[in-house]
Amino acid sequence: MFTLFFLVISFDVSAQLIKGQILIYGTEDPLPNASIYYDGSYKGGISDSAGNFQLAPIPAGKNPIVISAIGYHSTSIADYTSEEFIKIYLQPKTYVLDAVVVTYDGMSREEKEAIFKTEFIGVSENSRQTEIINIDDINLVYNRKRQTIEAFSEEPILLHNKALGFKITYYLDQFRQSPENLYFSGNYFFEPDTTLSGKNLKRVERKRREAYLGSRMHFIRSLYNDRLREDGYNLLNLSREKADNSGMVVYTESGRSLFIKSRLAVIYKGNQRTTTFLDKTKDFTFIAKNGFYDPGGIVWSGSMANQRMGDLLPFEYEDSRNRKP
Repeated sequence: MFTLFFLVISFDVSAQLIKGQILIYGTEDPLPNASIYYDGSYKGGISDSAGNFQLAPIPAGKNPIVISAIGYHSTSIADYTSEEFIKIYLQPKTYVLDAVVVTYDGMSREEKEAIFKTEFIGVSENSRQTEIINIDDINLVYNRKRQTIEAFSEEPILLHNKALGFKITYYLDQFRQSPENLYFSGNYFFEPDTTLSGKNLKRVERKRREAYLGSRMHFIRSLYNDRLREDGYNLLNLSREKADNSGMVVYTESGRSLFIKSRLAVIYKGNQRTTTFLDKTKDFTFIAKNGFYDPGGIVWSGSMANQRMGDLLPFEYEDSRNRKP
């Protein structure tokens, strides 16, 4: 099913294709059946027996191209063009876990799974309807001294979000949870739930819109299009005074970027008044029309930071009320 899906959407656009080859790190050996996709989107492909691939451009954005394969560390490419042939080398994963996993670490498997699901999927209504299909493939390790839980998986994590009508394949790079903080990273792509129809499809469309409004994707799109006020957003500075957003979006060589001087409070006045705090880790953060942003440039806390895998939408999502006829 995966192979057929990827092959169909890899050839459905007549625009210039991005082409390349996947190889095993340290060798010139090709890596077949690797997944090549735009992070957080529908669009992707599969490398053939010689490791070759081709990928259609993604509209309205320049998401990183991610290359993932079972048993290998994922890698991503942010700077790419259709004029060059790209060679990518994937490095095999190595874990030293057996001695830890087979020993009781002070927390039951059920307890660790419950914490992992809460932190990874979230606690929203959509999250409660999201299932990890292959939870047994995830290694969960608890460190009593540090009170941390770490997760590792050779296989991609497969999720089924029944509320939003998506299936998600997530390649986990790192997961670490402690009483003080949480950090997890990885890359993922979406598939539509093709079993939906009629009333179920209308219900899913409504749930998707509810998840979209007030989300990070919605905010970045509003910022990109200079529609913050129209879309229900207010910005406050450290003194809790209304912030001037006239110079927040600047034009750079790579496109539009977000520039903020100091911490901002983002107030969304939609169905429910929510507050998010926005901090910068670098001066300029790339943003795209489809809502993609460079995650290395922004730190979110508050309402938008609580949106986990159970509330995510693909970057191809369009608000049904704003679609052009």
